Amino acid sequence: MTAEAAQPPLRPLPIRPGPVSGESTFSYIRRLAVANHMRPMHLRRYLEDPGPGGGFRLSWLAVLAGRPVASLQHALADQEPPAGTAPRSRPPDARRRKRSKAELFTLIRRDARERGLSARALADKYGTGKRIVREALRSPRPPPRKPQPPRGSRLDPFTSTIDDMLQAELQAFPPQRQPVISIYRDLVTRHGADEISYQMVRKYVGRRRAVMQHQSLSPAHQAVEDHDLNRLRELLDDGHDIEDDNGDGWTLLRRAIHTEAGRHARTGQPLHADMTAFLLARGASPHEDGTSTAAEAELLRHWLAAAIISAWAKRGGPD
Repeated sequence: MTAEAAQPPLRPLPIRPGPVSGESTFSYIRRLAVANHMRPMHLRRYLEDPGPGGGFRLSWLAVLAGRPVASLQHALADQEPPAGTAPRSRPPDARRRKRSKAELFTLIRRDARERGLSARALADKYGTGKRIVREALRSPRPPPRKPQPPRGSRLDPFTSTIDDMLQAELQAFPPQRQPVISIYRDLVTRHGADEISYQMVRKYVGRRRAVMQHQSLSPAHQAVEDHDLNRLRELLDDGHDIEDDNGDGWTLLRRAIHTEAGRHARTGQPLHADMTAFLLARGASPHEDGTSTAAEAELLRHWLAAAIISAWAKRGGPD
């Protein structure tokens, strides 16, 4: 029987167990259904009140149980007592307040030990399943939650493509850091990334640029990136190659120029070229693959480094 087609019951059920004082309506309906070989879920749906207040039709339950409504109101803990009677002291319904799992385990173990309640009775009282009851009886502490597998993203199939674009930016000369919107449009138009959003691409590009900028840097390159002149001097004194290209085509001199220009642009501090001058003094070549680093400094608006490199080259500095 469904709630939509439900009609008021005409007669009591054949087997009519009495309510236990202090039990919930939910528990009593379950016991009534089991006693009459019915599915508790079907009987609960039949008795559900479709009105805005929810709950169960107590008058219908009274007919099925063969008992007066007032009798059920007196016995069931979650029902209001009949009008004109003194309010009773009743235990609160266990499902009304959200308990932590540890607290629930403690209460279940206490009732099983002191009152000898069965697993089914404990499940009914606390509105939980028998599996939780069995776990509580086995151990006083809830088992730790299983770690959730990492959720996939619609961007995952395109991350390698984005990484290739960002790697090409790092190795390009002159520097070509393209806007994120250009990367997003390229993914949509050329790679069929129709289901990704611009915000997803922007967040990923921001994270990956920061990682790739510092990824796998040699100690000397990291010293240049951190503007640690003393550390760089120690490394060169210990024999570190002045022409170390870090495996990505960036020499120490080129990284110094970019670092100095970037720091000036970000912070507004006075432009300086002490790292560039030190590397030239230690023998760094002002030419890379036939291209003058002075030209790259000019593109970065690092005029001070460009002037030092040009003057160094004209006066016979190492090629």
